[in-house]
Amino acid sequence: MAETAPAILNNTDSSQSSNMDIAKETICAIKTIIEHDYGCVPPQVDTLFEDVTRLYEGEWPEYERCQVGYHTLQHALDVTLAAARIISGYHILHADRKIAITTFISGITAALLHDSGYLKDKNDHDGLGGKYSFNHVARSIHLAETYLSGQKWDQKQINFVTAIIQMSDFTVQPEIPAFENPDEELVAKTVATADLIAQIADVNYIERLHCLYDEFREAYTFEGEDKLKQQGVKIYTSFDELQDETASFYKNFILPRLSLFGRVDWNLVVFFQNGRNPYSENIIANLSGQLKNKHTQWQKLGEILQELGFVSEKIILEALEKQQTHRPSVPSEPSLLHTLLKRHITDCRRQGPGNKSLGNILVDMNALAPRTLRKGLLTQLLPTKLLDRLSRKEVTVLLETSLLIQNVYNDPWMFSQILEIVNELLDTESCSLLLINPDETELVVAVQAGTMLGVSTGETSSLDKGLPSWVVRHKQAAAITEESIADFFPDLPGNNTSQIRSVVATPIHLNGKIIGVLEAFNKSKNQFSEHDLDMITILAHIISNSLAIICQLYSS
Repeated sequence: MAETAPAILNNTDSSQSSNMDIAKETICAIKTIIEHDYGCVPPQVDTLFEDVTRLYEGEWPEYERCQVGYHTLQHALDVTLAAARIISGYHILHADRKIAITTFISGITAALLHDSGYLKDKNDHDGLGGKYSFNHVARSIHLAETYLSGQKWDQKQINFVTAIIQMSDFTVQPEIPAFENPDEELVAKTVATADLIAQIADVNYIERLHCLYDEFREAYTFEGEDKLKQQGVKIYTSFDELQDETASFYKNFILPRLSLFGRVDWNLVVFFQNGRNPYSENIIANLSGQLKNKHTQWQKLGEILQELGFVSEKIILEALEKQQTHRPSVPSEPSLLHTLLKRHITDCRRQGPGNKSLGNILVDMNALAPRTLRKGLLTQLLPTKLLDRLSRKEVTVLLETSLLIQNVYNDPWMFSQILEIVNELLDTESCSLLLINPDETELVVAVQAGTMLGVSTGETSSLDKGLPSWVVRHKQAAAITEESIADFFPDLPGNNTSQIRSVVATPIHLNGKIIGVLEAFNKSKNQFSEHDLDMITILAHIISNSLAIICQLYSS
């Protein structure tokens, strides 16, 4: 069962009301899967969600509300949703071997309660709960046993739930116990897998690492660092150290466990259908250095000017308001050249605010000197930090690209030549310019250049799947490594990724809005570097400017 709406991957908002709205939305998504796969949502499931929500809100007499920032109710729900999706994908592949509903319910129960051990006992005001980082599994098992016994669950089912929770313990090498049947083993591996991928696929994973680090620091104080070191626990001395080890944590910890659990996450490819799945895309993007070093991220001119300290946010807002006062009028002159010259040069001083750019208005308001505006524009197009790292060849290629692209209006064929330059500069096999269709539901390959087969002009892809769609949604450049492709894009029916070794993509902007993506495939000698991400982002800036000029010409 594939979902048509964008996948819920924890878009957690800071306000409590928004958090609860997201929690309700996630619960609804889980119930939709249950109803689709089993025909109805048992009352037992409704009770379970209500009770667990009350637990995390502090409404159980035995426990305080959840106070940690990482292992929250939303995390428990994200793991439960990922597990439900994996099992639903399994049902699609094995329609004749559906998991028993009682086994399924046990699985989602374990997912919901697997981190409940972070909750403090009632009236415990010492810390936030992070102190239980290294013994929360035992506390979670105790809570689950007590709760399920009170709900009159069969003891075998309770034992099954606690066995699943035990498999989520990150402090020890997991052991897969002997389950009564293959279905139980599959569900147990599914929940353990969901716990791994849901956290690192969180769209705010890098930001939320601060919360995880705070939990670790509280546990270090509570347990004692020397004691933990003797037990072989890794002690992170700074947040930067934790963040820098994200990639190695994924490679050395998560990947081996995913393999141990039978790579049941590949069922997500089947669940979402038509290719890649959003969990893979978010994990890849979170492992991309570009998300941690945003020195070439595209920004609006107003944001650049504020960062450079030239104008205040208040002045920017005032200028934007002036810009919206008048709409541009359509000229009646028959000569396009005459029209453009008259509008953009001769009548420059007589333009209304609606006809002017933000920079022009700031200059008119005496909020900005022309020279300062020029510096802001150049910083937007070619960040100073990047300029210092460019080689002579790269500067030459950027100059050539800037000169060639001036001919795009008269000769659209030139766009393919620009993409050929991208291939030469990045040493890639193929490059594509994808534009968002008017309905904003698909990306369309507008221009393509290179030798890679299977990519052609006019080809479309859904805007809710794939790396380009991730780039559009999150306004960030990202790269996929060969290792990631091998792990996340398995050879399943309808998943044509055998030719792809590496991918890099960056957004294309027009008037402050993302309108498409520049994407390159298969770097010849190695994987894409952060510098490659920088270069393709600058090339995207150049293309964006040419598209803006074309739009102005046609609108005239």
